Amino acid sequence: MSAESSNLNNIEHRAVIKYFVKKGTTPKEIFEDMVSVLQESAPSYTIAKKWARLFQQGRESCEDDPCPGRPVTAREAVVQKRRGKLSRGVLFLQDNASVHTARVSRQALKDTDFSEIDHPPYSPDLAPSDYFLFSNLKGVTWS
Repeated sequence: MSAESSNLNNIEHRAVIKYFVKKGTTPKEIFEDMVSVLQESAPSYTIAKKWARLFQQGRESCEDDPCPGRPVTAREAVVQKRRGKLSRGVLFLQDNASVHTARVSRQALKDTDFSEIDHPPYSPDLAPSDYFLFSNLKGVTWS
C-alpha cells in the first residue's frame, strides 16, 4: 500500500467509521481494523469511539459542526477602526520627563500644597511595620 493511500484526512476517517457502524461493528473492532490498515495515520481509539457513538445516535454528516466564536467580520471591523492610529504619531504619557516626575504631576502636588517625599530606589526586605511582627508570632501556636 502506498503512503498516499494510507494518509486519510479526518473526514475520510469518519466516513470509514460511519461505514463500519452501519455494518454493526463495535468501536474497538473499528479502531483495530483501522490501525491494521492505516498504522500510524489511524485516528486514536477515543476519536473512533466518539464518532461511532455519534453515528449510532443518528448523525449523518461526517463534517465538523460550526465552531462558536467571534465572526471574522468583527475582526475586520476592529482592524478598520484601528487603521491609521499608529501613523498619527507617538503619545508620550510622561511628557519626556523621568519616571515619577512628570510636569503635570509636580504641578498638581504644588497646587494642592502637598510635599514631595523622596523614596529609595528599591524597597528593603522588611517594612518598618514588620520588625515587631515576627517576635510576637513566635509564641503563637496555630491549630
